[in-house]
Amino acid sequence: MSRIVVLMVSGVGPVCGLEVFPEVPSEEGDVVLQRPVMVGIVPGRTAQDKGQLGFNPYLEFTNEFESGITFVANNILHVLTPLSEVENAYRAHYTDSGLVLPPTGGSKLHRV
Repeated sequence: MSRIVVLMVSGVGPVCGLEVFPEVPSEEGDVVLQRPVMVGIVPGRTAQDKGQLGFNPYLEFTNEFESGITFVANNILHVLTPLSEVENAYRAHYTDSGLVLPPTGGSKLHRV
């Protein structure tokens, strides 16, 4: 089963996407993400504005954006599980289902 993950990629930064498992496995530790997006932090304009996150599609102009882009293990610093708010925002815009899961507790993000 596929899951949504956040990768911290050396030289790129945080990348969120749907982890897929290809029929022919690649090198040990490589991660394949379908519809990957770079996660950017937009700072708040005032002290009261906490800022927000933004998604920027990663190599959207390639065929592999839909089928899966391989991130080489040597460049991956971390493989992380996103907060539910980040996962919901990603699902709403970048998956076919558009499934949004209900929150399970207090929000850790101010806006997504």
